[in-house]
This record gives sequence, structure tokens and C-alpha cells, in this order.
Amino acid sequence: MSLQSIFGEEDVSLYKVQTHSKGPDGSLPLTSEMLLDSPSGDLFGLSQNVGMGWAPSNLLGKQVLILGTQGGIRNHDGTPIALGYHTGHWEIGLLMKASAQEINRQGGVPFAGFVSDPCDGRSQGTTGMFDSLPYRNDAAIVYRRLIRSLPTRHAVIGVATCDKGLPAMMVALASMHNLPTIIIPGGVTLPPTNGEDAGKIQTIGARYANNEITLQEAADLGCRACATPGGGCQFLGTAGTAQVVAEAMGMALPHSALGASILHLGIPMAAALLATHSFLPPHPGPTVIAGEYGADIGLVLLYGIIVAIPTVIIAGPLYTKIAKKIVPVAFNKTGNIASLGEQKTLQLKETPGFGISVLTAMFPVLLMSISTIIDMIQKSVGFKDNTLIEIVRLIGNPSTAMLISLVLAFFTMGIQRNIPIKEVMNSCTSSITAIGMMLLIIGGGGAFKQVLIDGGVGDYVSKLFTGTSMSPIILAWLVAAILRISLGSATVAAISTAGLIIPMLAQYDVNLALVTLATGAGSSICSHVNDAGFWMIKEYFGLSMKETFSTWTILSTITSVAGLGFILLLDASLIIAGVLIIFISIVAIYFSGFNRSKNKNNVLDI
Repeated sequence: MSLQSIFGEEDVSLYKVQTHSKGPDGSLPLTSEMLLDSPSGDLFGLSQNVGMGWAPSNLLGKQVLILGTQGGIRNHDGTPIALGYHTGHWEIGLLMKASAQEINRQGGVPFAGFVSDPCDGRSQGTTGMFDSLPYRNDAAIVYRRLIRSLPTRHAVIGVATCDKGLPAMMVALASMHNLPTIIIPGGVTLPPTNGEDAGKIQTIGARYANNEITLQEAADLGCRACATPGGGCQFLGTAGTAQVVAEAMGMALPHSALGASILHLGIPMAAALLATHSFLPPHPGPTVIAGEYGADIGLVLLYGIIVAIPTVIIAGPLYTKIAKKIVPVAFNKTGNIASLGEQKTLQLKETPGFGISVLTAMFPVLLMSISTIIDMIQKSVGFKDNTLIEIVRLIGNPSTAMLISLVLAFFTMGIQRNIPIKEVMNSCTSSITAIGMMLLIIGGGGAFKQVLIDGGVGDYVSKLFTGTSMSPIILAWLVAAILRISLGSATVAAISTAGLIIPMLAQYDVNLALVTLATGAGSSICSHVNDAGFWMIKEYFGLSMKETFSTWTILSTITSVAGLGFILLLDASLIIAGVLIIFISIVAIYFSGFNRSKNKNNVLDI
């Protein structure tokens, strides 16, 4: 048989086979000690390294082995040349490439090895499961052999995704007791915008057989289930769980497996900020309202803390679970921090310690709380005022506490960190600029309040409720809520409410600190399009109008209603508080059940 009979033509160049080559330029960086003491395998390994194209001058960097479960072959543009067993094969090569490039930049010498893996989803219902199930142990053995077969490695990086290769990689790396190792999870293929995840889609045959879906629905859903060409299944099966466990065990970097939704973190944070805005001095709102009512600012702070904690739990973590079912797409948004203004990135070593940061931020609250507690002890014990008590009251005054805390911040955040005084003063200047609008809002709220009072609205409200049994706490909340919905600004609504409610307080023996908190609670209700905070939340989290109403507007309403409920509990109005809390629970259960039934009846989830 000749080449002509094989290829159809005679090409004499085919007989010119190259049998030798010049070889790489340069010399190996050998020393006398290396030749005398190193194993022959280490020396021959250097020859192979330059033979594969590595520069001789870079041979002595620390060697790092990168192991991966890559399968399939892809073009440079990502299109497939040969398919892998599953989508989890597809991005592994890119992750390994990025790791190798970074090792090279750091002066290291990266090595790469591959042990691909099968897919349960592909082999289920077939005899392939007999090989798929025991694969992990076999692969772990091979990984360990590959690691030990490169005795010059200083560390190992494992890049894996799916439910066979990733557990095998974890077992192998965990057994390398004295060797630095790390897992890089491959993540998941994205779920379809409208469709089913990779877990549910595996039941289309059974559901079609039971007449639960049509042939066309099965074809459409099956086509969209693996929405991107990379990563494992989206549900928490073995693959997803293994990625999470790798992070939990410290084998993977934080958030390399669990990419927390910015909204999942943002709702509890927003709830805490709103509660602070509504209930806790020395925030401007509660401080100004307490001054208008003549309430003890220290009691407002203590009661506010008691009210704020359960309110934040309800409006934050608990409501987040419900919001995920109402607007699940919103939790896939990445947000836009640029919408909050200019940002500055700091290295961790440039930041102050956690403890001193918390102390500095909480210092005015601590001073005010100490003053209030001493006042309460004095009233209980009955001892008279003295110089020490007067000094404590002076220090606990909100203005004084803020001034002392500012001086402390100069030291802890500036002088102690060797920041020049000029830079500290520039920070103060920018802070004053930032609060200018707040001062205008407070001034505008005071002016609006005075217009209402001079117009006789306050006296009219007082006469309107003369002889009624409505609690002034509920009345203050109701008026503040109406003004908040009408005006948009919580601060203006709260200050205006104080002017309307004060004329009727003389008719009641009421705790002014609780009236202050009720006013703050009412002024936080139902943030919508005439509130600047509504637009800040929308733009920062990248939400649509519907998603903002379903998250932030409902959150602010829950904060307001739950806050009122706990204020009434403090006022011993237990029956009213109980009804309100039951109402909140019914609403939460209704929304949760409604969304579940909607998903059950809509196969395509469109």
C-alpha cells in the first residue's frame, strides 16, 4: 500500500520526516549542588520544561500544580469542537488558564493536569450508572497519584465543578496534609429566565407520561434548562452542595461558591437603616421630634433600641424570605454602587480595626445611654442632684455626646492612623457639605409645621379628637403616616406631625418617649415615588419599579406597622399589639402561599 493509494496523490514532501531539532536556546540554571544532590528526575524535569517552551531563566520559581476536571474541546470563541460529558466541563479550562497566568505573573511555574468526570444526569436510567457512582473514589486515587508524581510542587490548586469530579478533588486535596491546597469551584450554569432548572427538567419524561406537560412544553423547557455553556446544575445537589461545603471547610475562598445576592444582604441592611432613621437618637429625625414633644432623649434611645431590634428582624431577614418568592428575579441583580456617588477603594491594611471602628461609631449612643441609666437609677433610689450627676447629664446631652465623639473620631480615625490633620479637616468639610441638604429638609419641615399650626390645623385636630378614646400613640402614628404618604419626606412628615399632635397631648397622661417613637414609625411607612430614598434603592440595586415597590415599599411599611405594634406593647396595649402582629403574620403567610400556588400552576413560570 502506497501513500498515493491512501491520499489519492503522490506528495514527495510527505517522505521528508524531521528527525532532529535545534532545541531551545539558552542554558538550564543548574548549580553544582543541584547536580550532586538533586534526584535525576528533578534534573530531567527541567529539560522537559524548556522542551515544552518554558523560558530557562524562569525555571526555578515555585512550582504549583493545577488539577482540573475539564472535558470537551472548545474554539477560541467558545463554540464547541467536541462536547464534554456535562456543562460543568466547559469553563474549567478558562479558570485553569487564569490561575496559571497569575502564578506566572507572581514568578511561579504552573503545571496542569486533567482528570475528566462523567455525569449522573446523563447516565441515569442506563447501565452507565454502574460506572458513574463509584467514579469519585477512582478519581480521587488518580488525583493523589498525579500530585505525588510531581514531587517538586509547592502547592496544588483544584478546579472542579460537578458531583463526581469536585468531591473527588476535595478528597484528594484534603489528604495532602502538609501541602498548601485550594479549591476553585466552577459555579453553575445559569438558570433560564423563563423555564426550569437542571433538577426539575430531568423529570420531563415522567411528567409527559402523566399528561402534566405537552410535547412542545417538554421540548421548549428542555432546550432552555442549561441556559449558559458552563458550570454545573443550579440546584443544591451533590455538585452545588460540594461547592458550598468546600467554602465552609475553608478549602475555597469566601464567596467563591456562595455568591450572595446583593439584595439578599441589602434588605436587612435597609431595614436596619430605616429603623435607625425612625427610632434611634442621635439621628436627626428622632432627636428633633423628641425636642418638639419635650421627651427625654435618653428614654427615646432606650425604648427605640427595644423597638428597633424585633422590627429589624421582621422587616429584614424574615421579609427577605417572602420577597424572594414575590420577585425572585430581583435577587439576581448585581446593583450599581456608582449611583451612590464617588467611591474610594481601600486596602484592608489601610482601614482601622473592627473594635475601634465600632467603639467610635457607637460612642455617642454609649454616652447617652449611660446618662439615661444614671437618671433612672437616681429616680428609683431618690438621691439628690450633685456636681457629678450634672456632669453626667451634660456629657449625655445629644449635642455634647456628638461633640465628644467627634473629638474621639479625630484621634481614632485620624491621628492614631498617622493621617495628616489637613486630610482629616478635608473629610470634615466634605461631611458638612453632605449634611447641607439634611439641614434644609429639617428647616423646611419646621417651616411647614409652623404653617400648619398658624393655619389652625393643630387646634382643629385637637378638637376633632376631643373626647375620643383613641390612643395618642396611634393618632401620632396615623397623622405621620398620612403626611409621609402625601409629602414623601419622612423627616418633614415627623416634624409636621409633632406640631399637629402637641395641642392635644395635654388631654392625656401619655409617655412622650413612646409618642416620639410612634411618630417616627408613622413617618417611615410606604416609601414610594415622591421619596428620594425610593429612587436611591431602585438605582443602587438596579431594580425595576415593580421590584422596588415589592421590596423597599413593603419593607418600609412593615417597619412602620411592626414598630407601632412593639410601641403599643411597651405601652401595655397588648390586645391592639396582638391584632397587629397577627395581621402581619397573615399577610406574610398569604404572600408566601400565593406565590407557591402560582408557580405550581404555571409550568413555564412565565
